Amino acid sequence: MDEEYYRRSTGATSFFAFAWDGVTTASKREYVVPNGQYVVRLTGEKALGDSSNPAHTETWTSPVITIARP
Repeated sequence: MDEEYYRRSTGATSFFAFAWDGVTTASKREYVVPNGQYVVRLTGEKALGDSSNPAHTETWTSPVITIARP
């Protein structure tokens, strides 16, 4: 997922939930990843941030996600 702008949450205790079905993209093509263990990394630039300043970017890495299709 690549979003140019994403709105803020509406409150201090609210959040956005994202689902991942094991499909990823590269060079505008979709790929189904094989069964295995993965992590999802989300990176966002702070409001009014400067993309050339690393202090204006935050990154979160998910716990391990296991894809196990039948």
